[in-house]
Formats: sequence, structure tokens, C-alpha cells
Amino acid sequence: MTQPLLLEKHFVRVIGIGNTLAGDDGLGVHAVRYLEASMAQDSGIDFVDGGTLGLYLLDDIVEAPAVILIDALRFQSEPGSVCVFEGDAMDNLIQNPCRRTSHEVGLSDLLAAVRLLDGLPAHRAIIGIEPSRCGWCGDLSKEAAAALPVVAQKIEEVLMRWDLAVVGSEPGTVSGQAR
Repeated sequence: MTQPLLLEKHFVRVIGIGNTLAGDDGLGVHAVRYLEASMAQDSGIDFVDGGTLGLYLLDDIVEAPAVILIDALRFQSEPGSVCVFEGDAMDNLIQNPCRRTSHEVGLSDLLAAVRLLDGLPAHRAIIGIEPSRCGWCGDLSKEAAAALPVVAQKIEEVLMRWDLAVVGSEPGTVSGQAR
């Protein structure tokens, strides 16, 4: 068994996408806030509230060796379901003309700009949560709120697949346990 690489500070950047004034549309931002509150300060993960910033997130992606985006995605599943798309699967999802998120146009433009700068991280993923309701309300649906711990688990699984470990995390959050 190999030991996972211990991450230096801000090696992995987790970016939450969405509008917190629009219910479950703000899932990505709520997830980042949840993760940031539940993780050690020296975890090696840099959390970014990407909101609806679009191209303004260019440097956040280009400067990070590993990036995980979190967003509300419609993938025809039960509300609160969580799905992970890594590498080329993430790229294909975002570039697909069949839009699954209201932010996909901005994300598509963002990834195109990152490619132009030859800054696409080798390690990249998007974690999508099936929204229950998107509209003008500031809170998450109960299904979306229940998905937040699952997002933490999915991040842990992604980091393990990438053979990365997080310094200073607790088991069961986003951990760096050896395999």
C-alpha cells in the first residue's frame, strides 16, 4: 500500500458555486461554508465562495494543482442526491449543450479560458447535488441540507482516488488516512 501524498497548505482548492438568495441554487456556497466550518484550519484545502463570479475565478483555478467545484446540478435523480464527475467527465459535463446547472455557461467559459492559459489542473472534479427547489428564498431545502455531509464524504473519496491526503483532518470528515 502506498502512503498518500500529504498536502501542503492550499494544495487543493474547493470552490462553491451558486446564488445563496435562490434556494438550492446556492448549494455550492453552502457546502463550502459547511466544509470550512467542519475542517481543521491546516487541512491543506483552500475554500472559495465562488458565488456567481464566473470568469473572476480564473486565477483560483489556474493557480491550484487540484480543484473541486461544488454546484447544484440537475442529473435526473432524487433531490439531495450527490454525483461526482472527475477529469474529462467533468469537462464533458460542463461543455455539454444540455445544461444541468444555471452556472454551466459561466463554467464553460471559465474552463475555456483556463485551457487558453494552459492552466487546467490535472486533478479536477465537480460535485453536483440535485436541487429540490431553486427560487427566491435564502434557505436550502431539507434534502439539500441533508446532502452536505455526503459532499464531505465524496471529497474524501476523490482525494483518496487522487492519492492525496489532507493534513490535520479528522477521520470521517475529509481525511488523510493511509490506504
